[in-house]
Amino acid sequence: MNEKLLDLLIDYSKRGEYVDLKFADEVAKIFYESHDIIIPLPVFELSSDKRTPNILGRLNIINQKIILNVPVLYAHITSELQQYSHLLSTSLDRTLFYNIYLCKTILHELEHIRQYSLVASDIHILRYSNPDYFNFSDDKFNNQNVLEKIIIDLHRGGMHFDPIFDCKSLDEIYEILNSRFKVMDAKYNRLYSVDPLENLAEMHANDTLLGALGQEQTPELIAIQYLNLQKALLYGYSSSLSPTLKFFENVSKHTGLDLSVLKNFKCYDENKTKMLKMTTENYSLDSRLKLGLAISADEYKSLSDDLSEIKYLIKKGDIKQ
Repeated sequence: MNEKLLDLLIDYSKRGEYVDLKFADEVAKIFYESHDIIIPLPVFELSSDKRTPNILGRLNIINQKIILNVPVLYAHITSELQQYSHLLSTSLDRTLFYNIYLCKTILHELEHIRQYSLVASDIHILRYSNPDYFNFSDDKFNNQNVLEKIIIDLHRGGMHFDPIFDCKSLDEIYEILNSRFKVMDAKYNRLYSVDPLENLAEMHANDTLLGALGQEQTPELIAIQYLNLQKALLYGYSSSLSPTLKFFENVSKHTGLDLSVLKNFKCYDENKTKMLKMTTENYSLDSRLKLGLAISADEYKSLSDDLSEIKYLIKKGDIKQ
């Protein structure tokens, strides 16, 4: 996936062209080749909606459509580019910077399709009604990939109030996933920064692009993308030392969502001190950051200091290969 994605980015940028619908289609095909997704390939559409200045892209899962908000995207990219203009001296680098950012938005929305697919497919991992589901070893409980699927499942169940998707058609599942309860819908914007699905999508999209750029000797762009990934990992922690659990606790208050499933994974307890100790003992710092689980105040300070140092070095132009 990395090599194909990089070839696509380089090809467009060398021709002085920006990401278009054909590019988006190609990225989707590359993404689907690397993931087990049962939902059909999406259709991409360009929008010029200036009324939603914070929405770069949007997925409509019922219509299987991804909408890219062009004027908002370019405004964000232009603002970002100003921060790094001292590093990107050539026309190729600047065009590549634009295309990387546009590609990240596409990958972010494709990650949401992957999340829906996990819920809708036969490998739907969380069976709330099946007590035998939890009869497996501690090794599996501590597996980051399994816990990520649980978090995706729990999110869909909590936000849409029907976690049992067995014996339902794909169309029925889509309808369930897109009928949010009014109380949660009103509160959702305030929860965006701690939403695990948004944070996971952003983290995976940035990680994918960093992997692709690692195939190319472009230290400036690699440094910028590394910074973007580190910012994505810490996003949401500024308001909570566990953004994922803050999100679920808020949802649970309004929906009665049962969080006991997370206790089986040794990452949740109403006693915050006990939760931090359990989570730290059972999950690495890297795993906790990727899943938005509990970290300590000291860990957060150390990571924030490291992030500030990276920003400072990039601002100075002190980029090491």
